[in-house]
Amino acid sequence: MGGKVFTHPGRVPKKNKNHDEASELAGLHTPRMDPATYFRLRAHLLDVLTAHYTQVVVPREAPEKTSYGDVDVLVESPVAAVARGSVAIEDLAKSMGAMRWVKRGSRSMSFAIPADDDTGAAGEGEEGAAVYRQVDVYVCRTGEMEWARMFKGDGMAWNIIGLMLRPVGITVNDVGLFVRVREIEMEPGWGRDKAMIWLTGDSVEMMEFLGLDRMRWEMGFETVREVFDWIAGMRWFVVFEQGDDDEEKKEEEKKKKKKLKAKDRRRVEQREMYRCWMEDYLPSCSPNTSIEKNGAEKGSEVRERALQEALDRFKKREEYEARLKHWKMAVAVNKLWRRVADSLPDDGERKGLTMRGLKKRINLLPPDPQTEDAGEDDEQNVKSSELRESQQPYIIPELVIPDFRTGEGTIDEEDFFDWVSLNCEQVYHAEKRRVEDEIKKVAKLKQR
Repeated sequence: MGGKVFTHPGRVPKKNKNHDEASELAGLHTPRMDPATYFRLRAHLLDVLTAHYTQVVVPREAPEKTSYGDVDVLVESPVAAVARGSVAIEDLAKSMGAMRWVKRGSRSMSFAIPADDDTGAAGEGEEGAAVYRQVDVYVCRTGEMEWARMFKGDGMAWNIIGLMLRPVGITVNDVGLFVRVREIEMEPGWGRDKAMIWLTGDSVEMMEFLGLDRMRWEMGFETVREVFDWIAGMRWFVVFEQGDDDEEKKEEEKKKKKKLKAKDRRRVEQREMYRCWMEDYLPSCSPNTSIEKNGAEKGSEVRERALQEALDRFKKREEYEARLKHWKMAVAVNKLWRRVADSLPDDGERKGLTMRGLKKRINLLPPDPQTEDAGEDDEQNVKSSELRESQQPYIIPELVIPDFRTGEGTIDEEDFFDWVSLNCEQVYHAEKRRVEDEIKKVAKLKQR
């Protein structure tokens, strides 16, 4: 976080008994550290946290850094004598002597530790203000340490790699390597996350597929330029041809910046390494060049080739086809429900209750292969006996819901619409009774 977590006023941690829980805490002064201060604090933290976790690692720092905003520490597997499942954040805070702490998500924590003296601030500070150091601790799941050490190391290197892989349909994040299905990603309401197919969480396999020199990475980098050259050697690194005219180039650059996500724009503004890549290194790269000359192809062709190679290499073709089939089915079902809504009288509440009741009782989709649990019951329609206990009074005993799916993975639309026409009135009244009863329950609770 660059040492900014505690610079703004914040709430007192609930279990911090030294303060009124409703009070506000003033922001803390957490100036950047010079290298000597940073490495002294890093060594101290490794020693302290080893008492709580069997694995404690600080990711490799970016080269040529002259100051540091915080210390990032990765931990895995609590020591058996300390905790069976997890280590309490309060215990970590006490061990580190933290003045303040905050949990960010399920596995990230930040701590503000008083500086051992008022030296070591890299040119920033408020005269007379107490100095604190920010420490970020990330708790890895079992077996994740190696991947996290790689992904969070070398400054912004992996953020840059992710940016360059984005148009190729490949994602590298803190979980692993993924390929994205273009059709699903581009479908309104679906997006990137639902289009991702996990390939591997093994850093060796990942680097081999991307064409990144593993041995060069293991040696480490002395300069930022060395990191950039290493990234540019990636087989999927592509710089497409632009116009030769200077004005055309400037216009192209404006379009590129507009296309950057808000997060990318913040990185350009706030992260020097990221900014150097975007503004200096990348514009100097020759167009249509990469290790495998991917630039000779159109972007869509490169993406398709990356997809096909990923599916074959990581044996994901069967999953890909299942996901694609499910997506096509889901799109068709959504269109079908819209047709049902259009066929009902447009009389406000009645139409809404009818649609809600129908969707509760009929599930036209097969299990999603992305979320399906092994051994899960493959019953698709919501039968009366399977409704939640609170729904039991609104069951329609005589209502028989057939399976409208055909063996070819499509919906028998004629049978479906016939059934809806015959039964939508009953469904509406059942749903109406349910809503009315819910309103009465809420009213009674308010009167107590």
